[in-house]
Amino acid sequence: MHDGRLKINHTQGVVAKVKWVPVDNGMGYSGIYAEGTNTAILRFSQTSNLTENSKGLFPSLAIKFLLDEDISLNLFGMPNFTGTESWDFFSQTFKSRVAPFTEEKHPI
Repeated sequence: MHDGRLKINHTQGVVAKVKWVPVDNGMGYSGIYAEGTNTAILRFSQTSNLTENSKGLFPSLAIKFLLDEDISLNLFGMPNFTGTESWDFFSQTFKSRVAPFTEEKHPI
């Protein structure tokens, strides 16, 4: 992060070192996604800060692939852009492409 930038998202969560093991390259992936790696970091986090008014979690996950002499590659996932009404972190399916906001459900 840039100096002086206040971090407001993903401030609560856990991280772990993980191993990426590809099981089927029928999708045509290349590089680290096809070969695997022992140097990846997994983050499970609450997207927004919890308060006494929270009705459930707003879960997200990210896998950061660490690379030598280059910026990291990242995969992200979350159920949606609005959070859940459940305290079960895994109550909904995580996706890298979620439904967009609509004016009907989320008037601006």
